Amino acid sequence: MSGAGRSPSFPFPPASLSRRRELVIIIARAPRRGTVKTRLARVLGEGAALRLYRALLSGLIRRLARDPRLLPLLALTPDHARDRLPLALPRLAQGQGDLGARMTRLIRRFPRRQVHLVGADIPDLAPPHIHAARKALRAGAEIVIGPALDGGFWLAGFGPRRRPPRPFAGVPWSHPETLSRLLARLAPYRVALLAPLRDLDEPEDLIAWRDARGRGGGAA
Repeated sequence: MSGAGRSPSFPFPPASLSRRRELVIIIARAPRRGTVKTRLARVLGEGAALRLYRALLSGLIRRLARDPRLLPLLALTPDHARDRLPLALPRLAQGQGDLGARMTRLIRRFPRRQVHLVGADIPDLAPPHIHAARKALRAGAEIVIGPALDGGFWLAGFGPRRRPPRPFAGVPWSHPETLSRLLARLAPYRVALLAPLRDLDEPEDLIAWRDARGRGGGAA
């Protein structure tokens, strides 16, 4: 395993998960005042930023859980955080290390099946995006990436056959070159790109998303 610390415990045996449903792991911070959406909090205030983050995470959980073809799991950090969320999804521990090390650890929990990692702050992310990723993997891609408009990515999906041992090593986080550095890292593999989506990190992101929603865009 990459990253520091012991491998986190798994709350249920991986073999118990239905193989007929597409596995989606939501990577999220526990909703806590002062720890989420800190760049937005500088403008909105910590309370409003927390409410926004909780709404984003809860909305994503509901959208994914409504689709019987998907199996969403929740990977919160800190590992033992407890929170009232709309549905009690199966939980995974992220463990220690930077974001790349934690995501790599989660992928390695499922070596024999397709697995998709998604962010919690993508308001327009919906089941059709996951199905597009699934289709790309089944069509021959080894990895599928969903680009974010700010230079990051909102999804990383991996097939079961050929995976890089440390796909995120050396990738800078919360950086304009996050996506380009990741794609350079994955250059030896067959990578499919999905349509870009917007995440909400900066006040400008929130304004642009609300404007687009007012014109009829956005997830239900």
